[in-house]
Amino acid sequence: MNYYDYGSTYGSTYGSSASNAGLAALGTGVIITIMIICLIPAVLKIIGLWKTFIKAGKPGWASIVPFYSDWVLFEIGDVPGPYIFFAFIPFVGSIIYLVFEIKALLKIAEKFGKSTGFGVLSIFFPFITFLILGFSNCEYSGQASETKSSILDVNENGVPNDSDNTSFNYGYENKPENQENNNTENN
Repeated sequence: MNYYDYGSTYGSTYGSSASNAGLAALGTGVIITIMIICLIPAVLKIIGLWKTFIKAGKPGWASIVPFYSDWVLFEIGDVPGPYIFFAFIPFVGSIIYLVFEIKALLKIAEKFGKSTGFGVLSIFFPFITFLILGFSNCEYSGQASETKSSILDVNENGVPNDSDNTSFNYGYENKPENQENNNTENN
């Protein structure tokens, strides 16, 4: 007769149901712990970005929108916002995106009056550095892109408006008043 004792084989091979439940609980606990450890820096970064964006004249809520937060971060760092789409190019796109992100982070550190070392630190620990930028007394010294006038804006004379009057002369000479007076006295 071909009789095989399935009961003893099953018990010795697969263990008891109590030990399986214990392993499942342990595995679930480990997964939840890892999720919490990964979630804490993400939440800290969002809080720091929110305050940093507000200091830079951008909307704070942009820090919680996935791709728009990178777009705004690039704009603050003087990198064109559409460069975030380099991340979607297969193989080399992530490297190109990383180069522009590093450039933006270094420029943001400079605009907040921090050193290049702080910018390098923000590459590796953005959840710490954005909290420092957002909650410290450092001030944003860069021009917000919303307040800068366009060269296409012209006044009533047809001369382009320039908010800081330093980039173009437009054919007009700006002589100091005392120089004009000195020229008339010599004649």
